[in-house]
Amino acid sequence: MFTGIIKKTPKVLFAEKRGKSRIVHIEKPRGMKFMLGESVSINGVCSTVRAQGATYLEFEYMPATLNTTTAGSLVQGDVVNFERSLRMIEAVDGHFVQGHIDARGKIVRVHDVGPARTLTIQVPLSALRLIAPKGSVAVHGVSLTVQAKQKRTFSISLVSYSRKHTNLGQLRRGDYVNIETDMIARYLAELRGK
Repeated sequence: MFTGIIKKTPKVLFAEKRGKSRIVHIEKPRGMKFMLGESVSINGVCSTVRAQGATYLEFEYMPATLNTTTAGSLVQGDVVNFERSLRMIEAVDGHFVQGHIDARGKIVRVHDVGPARTLTIQVPLSALRLIAPKGSVAVHGVSLTVQAKQKRTFSISLVSYSRKHTNLGQLRRGDYVNIETDMIARYLAELRGK
């Protein structure tokens, strides 16, 4: 469980396909200690620390994750949003984020208004129906408020802090992002029979 409040933006040091999986090494954030098997969020994807060295954390992504997320497109030099698992003694500044991605979204419009940047994101209808205006959504693991919803897209606005402290400020039209809808919407849809 995560909050969607990003604390670090390390780089990908290594990424390669191994069989049907993908192995990815991420810069180990300085001053942090990790246990093998610990869950962290990488661009919103719940990822298990499989191995580590002095300067890196290693993750393995299985076919199901590669088919639903952008983990398969990570390459050396990419900057990722990084968050450790929520400890129940911490403040929940964002919303509850599970790291279970619902869909890949495509940036179809980037629009700057002063220091704010609006991203319009196209998602499959199955995910869009779980997104509500003024509701919460996680984009690449970042907790955001839905600004508006259209027939095939939704929009979010990035304040200057989010642009500076996450990788969302680097996104361009045509880029893909991981989308996690609010878990309450998922459960309500399941109870209503989808």
